[in-house]
Amino acid sequence: MKRILITLLLSVLVLAANAADVKVRYTHRKHEYVDLGLSVLWATTNVGARNPQDYGNYFAFGETEPKDMFTEWNYRFVPKGMKFTEKYDSTRFDKYGTALLDAVDDAAAANWGKGWRMPTKAEKEELMACNWEWITVDGVYGARITSNVPGYEDRSIFIPATGFLDGNEPTDEGERVVLWTSSLFKYGSVWHYGNKSEKLDRNPKLNYYNGMTVRPVRPLDDGGLESISIDSVADTLLVGGKRVLKLNTTPLRNIWPEKVSWSSSDTNIVRITEPGEIMAVGVGSCRITAQYGSMTAHCDVTSEFIEPVPVNLGLSVQWANLNVGASSPDEVGSHFKWEQTQWLPFYMERGWRLPTIAEYEELESDCDGDGIEDEENELLIGYLCGKSPGYEKDTIFVRISTSYFDVDHDDYPDYPFLVQPDEDMWEYEIERLKKYAVPARLVRDLPQDENKRPYCISIVTEDSICIEPGERYVLQIHAQPGNIRDAKDVEWTTSDPQVATVQDGVITAISAGTCAVTASFGDASAHYHLQVAEEGSRLSAYKYVDLGLSVYWASFNLGSFSESVHGERYQWGNVKSVTPDEYDYEMEPGDAAAFNWGGGWRLPSRAEWEELAENCEWKKDTVDAMPGFRATSKVPGYEDRSIFLPYTHKGAVDNRYMTSDLVNTSGEKRDCYLFNISDTPRRVYVQGENEPGETTSEYCYIISRNRTYYSDVRAVRPKK
Repeated sequence: MKRILITLLLSVLVLAANAADVKVRYTHRKHEYVDLGLSVLWATTNVGARNPQDYGNYFAFGETEPKDMFTEWNYRFVPKGMKFTEKYDSTRFDKYGTALLDAVDDAAAANWGKGWRMPTKAEKEELMACNWEWITVDGVYGARITSNVPGYEDRSIFIPATGFLDGNEPTDEGERVVLWTSSLFKYGSVWHYGNKSEKLDRNPKLNYYNGMTVRPVRPLDDGGLESISIDSVADTLLVGGKRVLKLNTTPLRNIWPEKVSWSSSDTNIVRITEPGEIMAVGVGSCRITAQYGSMTAHCDVTSEFIEPVPVNLGLSVQWANLNVGASSPDEVGSHFKWEQTQWLPFYMERGWRLPTIAEYEELESDCDGDGIEDEENELLIGYLCGKSPGYEKDTIFVRISTSYFDVDHDDYPDYPFLVQPDEDMWEYEIERLKKYAVPARLVRDLPQDENKRPYCISIVTEDSICIEPGERYVLQIHAQPGNIRDAKDVEWTTSDPQVATVQDGVITAISAGTCAVTASFGDASAHYHLQVAEEGSRLSAYKYVDLGLSVYWASFNLGSFSESVHGERYQWGNVKSVTPDEYDYEMEPGDAAAFNWGGGWRLPSRAEWEELAENCEWKKDTVDAMPGFRATSKVPGYEDRSIFLPYTHKGAVDNRYMTSDLVNTSGEKRDCYLFNISDTPRRVYVQGENEPGETTSEYCYIISRNRTYYSDVRAVRPKK
């Protein structure tokens, strides 16, 4: 019998030795860990591993037994979308969109016993903030993670690059570290990731049923601390000011912010906005308390108020001379999201409020700005009112933090500081204001003695124009002292509606003749004299340039009256301008240039764009700080004539203009040709369906895009 038992035991050992190392399950009697000075202790091995360099077992998320095959069909929970329909549904997620696995579904807890568990998302982020070095241990590739907490810099753990299993096939084995956390996420980001190029990806797109390894953690014994204290560098705030408090520990170690409870003795003076972040909302003194387990720490904070100085720039409101939370105009102050304006009632009691979108746009359009950089290369923009006589020397400096220029503007708020919600604001704009924090600059209504009807109103356009029937022309007005809040408050009339009509300052020519257009606001009014010529007798009032080509080219883009402004954007075949989120919104088919400008204007054809590219010299240029390209005619006798095509915005590297041509007109696919100008010289070509490359210009080429692609429009009109 003894020989039989020995034989069976040897057989089992041989089978185990022949099996793949990653499949061997091994249960420790005692598991070692390393104190990295973090909020938890990290195990030195994966679940199922004997040594740090061993892979250990692979598990699907929420499963506690290893297996040979990892598919959706043999997954315990059979998820529908990102929900665990059998056990973990949307009710389990907290306000941050996360929740934790139950202990019975935790592979570390189930296999290693009391005290051990899988790390949370927060604990994973804490480990990722340590120093990662990609090394080889006994021929196994992985990451050595060394603590960067003072006093713990000599401590590290090794995690092998196990990759993951999809089915029974290993993926990225020897290249990537992949570990489960215990955190559920609405978007499926439930693992830890790293690779040998030293890039740490926090949210790899894998599946719950994939097989991954588990590195356990355990809480600190007795908290691992003797005492805590708040680092009070400065204890005075201004109303609206924010500060992140630092919690020190003895002995020194990391504490995850979400595990600390913060409170204020008087929330009418200072409030807690995020873990460890305080914001002054009133004047006075109060005590801030931090509690971690059974330990507490205190600091006293005093809040003061500096009354902003109202500056009259000749606009519809007065602007504060400094940002909220700043003690002087050259400070950025605090940054706020929409839900972080608990300080606003304090200011509103004193007559201050957030500007509306219209008031901010008024500041941009009716003031001249000079940009200067300080020692830290943060931009100061001095807005000077240049359209209100008598206000040219009244100035405010608007401090915009460099973060405004460092982020992707497709995702950043459209305004560099906080504005009031607008009923016409798109949902994506609201989401941006909720997501990003920006500075705040307040406004107040004009004083009673200045809030009267304007004593002067003028139309700031050319003295008179001559246009043809069907053409439109936009008039702009200016009131002194500038307290017209809404352009719709201005009443527009015409002396002869048979000659021209006017609505909201937009003149539409009807038939040949003359008339006067009047703008009225209260007792003040201004007149504008208009001549409508016989159709075909003269060219449009919209400026154009004769480059010696087959058509005249407009001097500026559709929706603009300046060559340095890109104007409005359109999708092919829609006469109404759109934004990127408005594809097919209020679709009105037609030629955008012909509809909006009339008078013979239309979209240029692909051939006319190619003619422009091939017969002009293209050079990079800047007009009023707007980068773009200047196309100067090479046609003999026209070499002194040019047009400027601006980029989409100041940070762009190229721009696309619309042509009138479709690539094809059959089937559901309807691609159009776009004219592209690029900041980077290249071998350029005409790109279409089944066409060879054709050289056009060093910086210009034609490219096909779906008709829903939005682009700028530069109009042309035929020569007569």
